[in-house]
Amino acid sequence: MKAVYALLEPGGTFTLLVPCHPALLGPFDRDIGHHRRYTKRELRRKLEASGFTVERIRRSNPVGALGWLINVRLLGLRRLRGTGLFDRLVPAFAVLDRVELPLGLSVIAVARKPVAG
Repeated sequence: MKAVYALLEPGGTFTLLVPCHPALLGPFDRDIGHHRRYTKRELRRKLEASGFTVERIRRSNPVGALGWLINVRLLGLRRLRGTGLFDRLVPAFAVLDRVELPLGLSVIAVARKPVAG
């Protein structure tokens, strides 16, 4: 985050999507390159510690989080099952992303590098 901050022009926007809920971290996460999962509070602190002003931060994809919980944490799978059905239902689930829920597979943040002045 500090490297992005250093490269970004003043007033520039940094948008990121990261894995959410540390309790969901499992072997499959590591297999696909996830080293950690964040809480909203933790991500906000890291962005602010890097100098950013956080404009928006929210969880996304609550249905995906339930699938992750079942497949990765409870069943211990290293490969997701049922993704074809999930992919077909994504448009119907998109309405859930309009509401802030306590569960989400990812955290989306929009942060800005302040303009010096």
